[in-house]
Amino acid sequence: MPLRGSSVGWDNNEGSKEGTRQPNQGGCSRGRRSTKGRRFFLGCVRVEHLPSALPDSTKLSDTANRIRKTRYTWRPPQDLIEARELPAGFSLSFDCFISKNNMRQFAPSLDVNAFILHASLAGGAFLTRRPNVSKHEQFSYHAMRLIYQQAPGLREHLDRSFKCEQDLHVPKAGRIDQDVAHILPAGLGLDAKGNGVPWKPGDLIEHGQSEAAERGLVKADQATVIRLGLLAAARQNPFRLIKIAQAESLSLVRLALFDLGAALDPLAPAHSEMFQERLLTALERHVDKGTEGFDKWFFRQGDNLIHQIAKRKSGGQPQARETMRQAQLELIFRSFTYVGDCVCRLMAAFSKALPKPLSAAERSLFDTMYFPNPYIGGLPLILLHARFDFLQEAIKDIWERPSDRKRSGVLLRMLQYYGDMVSRKREADRRYKKQSLHRNKQGRSAEVHSLDERDAATTESKPGLFQEIAEALRQRSEASCRCGTTDYWHAQLDESKTTKELIVYDESCENCPYHERREVKQEKFERTGRAILREKLKQSTRR
Repeated sequence: MPLRGSSVGWDNNEGSKEGTRQPNQGGCSRGRRSTKGRRFFLGCVRVEHLPSALPDSTKLSDTANRIRKTRYTWRPPQDLIEARELPAGFSLSFDCFISKNNMRQFAPSLDVNAFILHASLAGGAFLTRRPNVSKHEQFSYHAMRLIYQQAPGLREHLDRSFKCEQDLHVPKAGRIDQDVAHILPAGLGLDAKGNGVPWKPGDLIEHGQSEAAERGLVKADQATVIRLGLLAAARQNPFRLIKIAQAESLSLVRLALFDLGAALDPLAPAHSEMFQERLLTALERHVDKGTEGFDKWFFRQGDNLIHQIAKRKSGGQPQARETMRQAQLELIFRSFTYVGDCVCRLMAAFSKALPKPLSAAERSLFDTMYFPNPYIGGLPLILLHARFDFLQEAIKDIWERPSDRKRSGVLLRMLQYYGDMVSRKREADRRYKKQSLHRNKQGRSAEVHSLDERDAATTESKPGLFQEIAEALRQRSEASCRCGTTDYWHAQLDESKTTKELIVYDESCENCPYHERREVKQEKFERTGRAILREKLKQSTRR
């Protein structure tokens, strides 16, 4: 089943010797490509001149030394319209920025997320017209694009920003160790050899202000100062791209986009395949529903969707809900690779249909944004649009020198910083919320202290019946986190959400960022508790 996007990529040099550009009337250029003796169009590009004073609406271009001069509109070849692969009137527009040395840079006229969806639709249409593509494969392409759109709605999807210095600190009630009062990554500020002194928030702000002054930013806000401070730290210790594998860089990208918790552990291939098959079957049953009905089922009722897939009996035994949720997360991130390949396919067609071919310098910029980059796991840079605000200075540095591998290593380090800081902040928020429920007479929250080895060895664990029930339930579901054990797990009842029919509680690992909310029917919870008590009674009788 072709759900993996890596199998449908298209080399940006493919067809370069065979393609021809023939301008037609009205300023429209049609790109062509040959394959197995056949020729077909790659689309038509029309150029429209715009007033230079048109306000800028995109964050993809550094317009300080550029003037918006033209708009390029790509329209698909007629055979894709006739085959109903694309709707009638479909088009994609790009704003072209011209630098002082007449170098062009292309940015989507649409909102970036909307552009990605439109471009992946068009790129997928090209892929589905390849020879020997089955109906099942075509449906899988569309399914992956739908799955990609689920990402922003997940609670694991990261959207944290750091707007002021206070965002870098951890309140006492959220600390596991009272000496660690901030969320900055360990070793921030050290060079590649480990020399230097780790930075604290004050040091980060100071270096950020110095970086802002060097860039001529007289009144930079604190969010900019924090980004520039992290950029300065990343320059001291960039990733060496020669030593990092593509799979490792893709993992860093993943951690900068999602807080996957237990999904960081490897998932059995059989579970992934089962989830994919069940999801595709469910999609086929609901695809004929109206837009409102489908959106409600697929996008707004995510927990119910996972429940349906987990409990389905046909095609295999019912599965643990946590396992199927982990499979969903794995599949959603894999969809990024597929969507990226589709965007690449469309942009390859666009570049070959241009009236004036891209120069070597223009091609370097174009490829950096729209074609797979090994240093970010083979994804196009545009797929990281959710992190553009955080990475904007690092991206502009790459645009100045696309061939400078060190600058790419800086961007990758920035991604690591973001993922690390957001994970720490989320964990601190969870601890703060948990401890804020326990206050003393003065209204102060309880503090959390870590145990040293002697304390841990002499402390007797008395979990209570509630913890024993939670432990029994997690064993049945084969739950785990990246620690490889549930020995450090703790369950916390959420009384505000618990009802007569449903027990709601949070489980977290004291040793890693794992956190999961669980909902268990009251009857099942009580039945598990009675079974534990019966077993204890039997053991006491034997004694």
